Amino acid sequence: MPEVKKMIAEAVAGLTWPSESDEPVNYFELPASARQQWPVRNASEFLMLLGKVPGTPVKEMDVAAFFARWRQSYDAPVEKVRALEQVITRSLKDAKGYCVGEVEVELYVLGLAEGRVCGIRTMSVET
Repeated sequence: MPEVKKMIAEAVAGLTWPSESDEPVNYFELPASARQQWPVRNASEFLMLLGKVPGTPVKEMDVAAFFARWRQSYDAPVEKVRALEQVITRSLKDAKGYCVGEVEVELYVLGLAEGRVCGIRTMSVET
């Protein structure tokens, strides 16, 4: 297992994103072909890398803001979230955060490491 994958997988173990469904946070990796296209210039390019339908609602989110929002939730395990943030910011080059969708929102924080585009993915139910 690549080192960064192992570090992220260990850091996300047991973490959930606080929303109506408290979905798990998982290691996520884009196909190898995405390497040449990262960092993307805009949210539409990110949708293409995911294979989503053009026009799907997508917003770029600052990585620091993503983690700050998570730490401020009512039941966040602050130290574990902070540890994951350190792994992400130290391990991933050109890290970016994205929210894809509307009610069932896919959340991504991805960047470059060890020749791959990888990071974390979770889901947030927002009604």
